Amino acid sequence: MKTKVIEFLGQARSGKTTQVNLLYKHLTKQGYKVALITDRKRLRQVHVPFSEAVSFQLVFHAKVIDNYYQYKDRVDFLLIDRGFVDLAVWAEVLYSLKKISREERDALTVCWKKLRNLVDITLYFSVPLNLLFERQKNLKKEPVDTVFLNRTWMGALEKAYGHQKESFPHLVEIDGTKSIKHTQEVIRRAVEKRLQRTLH
Repeated sequence: MKTKVIEFLGQARSGKTTQVNLLYKHLTKQGYKVALITDRKRLRQVHVPFSEAVSFQLVFHAKVIDNYYQYKDRVDFLLIDRGFVDLAVWAEVLYSLKKISREERDALTVCWKKLRNLVDITLYFSVPLNLLFERQKNLKKEPVDTVFLNRTWMGALEKAYGHQKESFPHLVEIDGTKSIKHTQEVIRRAVEKRLQRTLH
């Protein structure tokens, strides 16, 4: 079976990390070979400062490409927390906040456009900003959070997802306000449905 790529993206504190780990366990129990690429692990491997916006995005997302070819045809499923689809979203965010030029935004978007075709399912998680920040109060902050977890950045991210989500390959929208169990079932059904389509 060709490696199936499932990308998780969306707002912070919307349940992505919980669900990517649950899906990993579920697919592994089903006997599939599964690889998981998390955004937090990649962040710890990037030495470019956040202030160098274009360089940071290039390095952060290039690691996804490298991991894809590392696992391609060696696993049944590759689960990615923020990958090929998400780069164009962040390019729009950076442009809207005047961190990069229009030319840089367009270049980042074009470079990654073809790679979107590798994604078999895009799981987009959304959650209202008020709930996002309420949940954040009870969680430990990481260095990246001090830069991005504020209303300016998260508001721009929310708008960018709203503009782009219809272009996401094989989009499944996830309501981050629903229970963990409900969301888990939605994701399992989406994966099974996509598998059935590719096998016929």
